Amino acid sequence: ETLSPTTTNGDGELIDVMSPGQIAYLQNAGDVEFPTVPASQGFVEFKRSQIQAVATAYGVTYEMISGDVSQANYSSSRAGFLIAMRSVKKLQQVVIRQFSQPVWDRMLETLEALGKIPVGTSREVDWQTPPMPSVDPTKDVIADQRAVRSGFKSLRMVAAERGQNLDDMLREIAEDNRLMDTLGIVLDTDPRKVTLSGVDQFADPREDTAPENNTAQQQKLPKD
Repeated sequence: ETLSPTTTNGDGELIDVMSPGQIAYLQNAGDVEFPTVPASQGFVEFKRSQIQAVATAYGVTYEMISGDVSQANYSSSRAGFLIAMRSVKKLQQVVIRQFSQPVWDRMLETLEALGKIPVGTSREVDWQTPPMPSVDPTKDVIADQRAVRSGFKSLRMVAAERGQNLDDMLREIAEDNRLMDTLGIVLDTDPRKVTLSGVDQFADPREDTAPENNTAQQQKLPKD
């Protein structure tokens, strides 16, 4: 017989609940049969759609919440990333205007009251947010380079997007260049002396063929 809501054990007690590790003594040497539950179809897709709905509600991407990038490529990742970053930038501005700037103003007011700084000191401050991670740094660098060369962006804008201060960055570059010039070091990353392909900026393209031409001319000279 099979276990049913009316099955009783050897003591005549009704067996209506089963639990892990249970030992049931059935009458008349009966047995217990369990149904075979079929495998659920489409559970992965269902779970993914639920996580995507949650990600949309929070203004982020599915990959950011789940960590699953198996369905993503560069184009889709960048498109979703840009949408998510818009939400992040909005939140950053909310934090700056409602928290950071008032704290800064209050600190300056306190310093003025203590006589540490002149009264009427400007409240202007440049708030620098953390840099946004890049999906493909190489492509982003090339895009920024072309935007600057075309006049669509300034160096200051690019530096700010990467979480850097342009003035500090240029001072560091100038210091690095002075040190390399002093030590006589020429790196492939120095555009003052090396082209993008690694060729000397001041090299004469005729120098490579000149020795060969001279040798050939000398070989053609008649012997005395």
